[in-house]
Amino acid sequence: MLFPSYEERVVAPLARYTVLSMAHNDYKYSDDKWTHARYLKCVVCSANNILRTRCPFGVDSISPKWILGDGTVIYPHDSDFFEPGNVHELYIAKVDMSLGQRVSCTFDYTDQTAQKPTQATAEQDVIVEAREPLKLKDVELPLKQTVEENFTLVVYLDIAMRQDLYEELVNVTWGRVVNQSEKEWFPNDYRQNNNWDTRHLSYEIQNFTQNTSYICHVTYLDRAMSIQIPVQTMVKPPPVSNISSYVTESALTFSWDPVGNDRNNYFDGYEVRVTRASAASYSESHLQPQLLDLGSDALSRDPHVTVKGDLLKPFSVYEVTVVAVYESGKSVEQSVSLKTKEAVPDQPIIIDSGGLQIGLHEGTEVYFTTIIIGAPKVDIKGIILEYKLEFLDNMAKKRRRRQVSPDVLDTIMINRKNEYKGNFLEDGSFSGTVNLTVTGDEVRNINGLRVSARTGAGWGPPSGSIIAGYSRANKQTSAWVYIIVVVVILVVLFLAFVAFWHIKRNNQVKNIIKTQYNPLYPLMRSVVPDQWR
Repeated sequence: MLFPSYEERVVAPLARYTVLSMAHNDYKYSDDKWTHARYLKCVVCSANNILRTRCPFGVDSISPKWILGDGTVIYPHDSDFFEPGNVHELYIAKVDMSLGQRVSCTFDYTDQTAQKPTQATAEQDVIVEAREPLKLKDVELPLKQTVEENFTLVVYLDIAMRQDLYEELVNVTWGRVVNQSEKEWFPNDYRQNNNWDTRHLSYEIQNFTQNTSYICHVTYLDRAMSIQIPVQTMVKPPPVSNISSYVTESALTFSWDPVGNDRNNYFDGYEVRVTRASAASYSESHLQPQLLDLGSDALSRDPHVTVKGDLLKPFSVYEVTVVAVYESGKSVEQSVSLKTKEAVPDQPIIIDSGGLQIGLHEGTEVYFTTIIIGAPKVDIKGIILEYKLEFLDNMAKKRRRRQVSPDVLDTIMINRKNEYKGNFLEDGSFSGTVNLTVTGDEVRNINGLRVSARTGAGWGPPSGSIIAGYSRANKQTSAWVYIIVVVVILVVLFLAFVAFWHIKRNNQVKNIIKTQYNPLYPLMRSVVPDQWR
């Protein structure tokens, strides 16, 4: 290691990284402390010729202050883990995993040139190994796995160091033992995962087919360690059989034939998964089934499962997947699905019901309205087959009508087979114009709309909406109307001309009358006698 120059540091660590082992605790009273590096040391410039520079006077005799990375000051006489050493050394009396962090030694001295207090610090990282740095947790060797299945090997790296050093220093390689002297190393790809927060190292083995031993090899700094994991193949246990279903109005039950214990392969229980998806192909739930929480244990020994309460819904596809779990592994999945019956729909959503419009068709008044109806989206209870539109007179319910219901002026059926079929959308919504069959007197009394929807299970409850008035649209204008307009305009112009002529003539008469009081009247009379005629 190259030590820093005098301009950078007065003091440097003996080593950038110091590795301690929990095994050191086994030879605490040994004279082999130096060999096993059971101490931390700061090197000052006076004791190191590599620095090739002057050294501040007296630094080599000053004891440094030792501080852990979390800010804890080390007092050797008061600690179970440290004991006094030489002036610049800190001996490790007992190795503990908590020592795996950055440690600094700080010198406070007086700079002889500037004659002012000065401080110099050196830092080093301590890495602590457990007695068994690589280990398997809570498993019995050899591992037993069923053929043609994927499984994950996991080992625990029991080494403590500063968190950001794992990625920098530790290298992990997985492989397979071919024979005693040959190993096949696997690529470091998506199958390998190093979780430095938990220090779990894992590798996914895919399509396992034969007995073999796998190896995990770890290196960091100049250290290397390995662990072998033998794995034996097991025949896949038999799957469950005869899965059947039984449904009532309040519950759906899946059941299957119970499996028995094998003398050489203990049965642990069933893994049961039930999902629900809408039977409507246009629904998001149809593409993304919902995993149901039935409140049962992860492993159950009951050969049945029941869906009830709010989890049981109409027009849904329920699928149960059952896996028999044995001591040696899991069986092949067995699945069965069931589609529940439709139910009457909820109230349709009247998105827009414009006012009534009156138009003319071949000289006859026709009445129509534009309406947008949305199918219920929250709980799809079936395929919408038909809508019933009832136009109401809410102000005169007792008036005599030709319909059975006294307040219904007109009823229009919209379904996927009549003239309105082209206006149905995939989800059962409707958007289009409907034609009424009421008379001119009745259309002015319509002020309400009631819409009901029907699935294969029947009619659902209606939705109501208000119709605000009516207007004329697409009104056709005949040729006689244009003739009348032209005649009226001509008559108005003629009358205006006659009025203008009379006004002008009266003004001329007034001007002549005024001349009777003029002294030149006899002369004017002789000149213009015709004006008096």
